[in-house]
Amino acid sequence: MENKRWFRSMTIIAAIVVVVCLLMMINDTPKPLRHDFTTIELCDWAEKQSQNQFRLIVNQIALGGCVFVIAGRMRAKKGIGK
Repeated sequence: MENKRWFRSMTIIAAIVVVVCLLMMINDTPKPLRHDFTTIELCDWAEKQSQNQFRLIVNQIALGGCVFVIAGRMRAKKGIGK
């Protein structure tokens, strides 16, 4: 009984992490410069985007892990592979 509850809460936590990661990835994606820009503005924009790359990679890794948890939970629930 305890094991089933643990997996159920793990699925809920994974789903919440997926939503949070998706929102963070949407926020961290590069925004285009919509006007004529100077070299300083372009350098600042490029620096900001390079700092966001690490967060995007970490988000993608976390997202992938959570998707595996959810898929594994669904597979175990449906009895696939038994």
